[in-house]
Amino acid sequence: MEIILPSGVPECDAIYLYVRLTMYLSFSLGRLGGKGTYY
Repeated sequence: MEIILPSGVPECDAIYLYVRLTMYLSFSLGRLGGKGTYY
């Protein structure tokens, strides 16, 4: 899976933001679905 980076964004920051977004989405979906959180 490739992550397309906007120009000027360091790769490490992009990965960090991607992980945070994934955790946030799984947390939100877990709460909405009532299945708990997944990490």
